[in-house]
Amino acid sequence: MDFKIADILYFERYFFTDNNSSAPHFALVLLPSSILPYRFSNSLLCAVITSKEPKSFFIELSKKKYIFFSKDSSYVCFDRQDINSINDLDAKQNQPLGALDKIDIKLAFKKIKDLFYSTRGKHLCQSFKINKFLIATTIREWKKYL
Repeated sequence: MDFKIADILYFERYFFTDNNSSAPHFALVLLPSSILPYRFSNSLLCAVITSKEPKSFFIELSKKKYIFFSKDSSYVCFDRQDINSINDLDAKQNQPLGALDKIDIKLAFKKIKDLFYSTRGKHLCQSFKINKFLIATTIREWKKYL
């Protein structure tokens, strides 16, 4: 399974690196496994999608546009990035469930750049151990995807 940037997936077990827990969760693909370094083969760099509105670095996705969500509004949290295994996807679901449309892709790219280039974003990236390779690769690949 090779997923693309901006695909929306549902993980049976999504691992959160900030608190070392796992739970069933939606996620947005930031980088597919074909672009990640070899040691992350069969893994994806994802941003978690939640129903609770975050404080910053997010875009809102409405149920009207993305019908597979159960809540009226869901939020892609770009400051909550994790590397997750393709093997942890929910096998009962056809994956991907959907993908961001062009308008939301442009909004997402703006938020990703804001995260990586703002002072607060740089601090978050350092605290989450997101390395410079992933930052540069994410920007390059999303720019190509536009």
